[in-house]
Amino acid sequence: MSRVSSYTQALDLTIGLGYIERLTTNARIEKYLAKNHAELLNEFTKLLGEKAEEMSRAIPDPIKSAPRTAHAANVKAKVAKVKA
Repeated sequence: MSRVSSYTQALDLTIGLGYIERLTTNARIEKYLAKNHAELLNEFTKLLGEKAEEMSRAIPDPIKSAPRTAHAANVKAKVAKVKA
């Protein structure tokens, strides 16, 4: 696999995860998914939890990551509920 292809895949994944994050932070969409597609919402939550964990390791400066910290904590709490 070429380096450009790897970068393209990483960018696609980043954009996709950002879109999923925006969807799941919309209360109406999250409620719909929970009611009609709970399994899909659980998978989204797991993906976002993994992203939050990776970001917390990659960005040690709390000032830079402050806006996403609350959401990351929320996602981690949801992941904990799913695993329980």
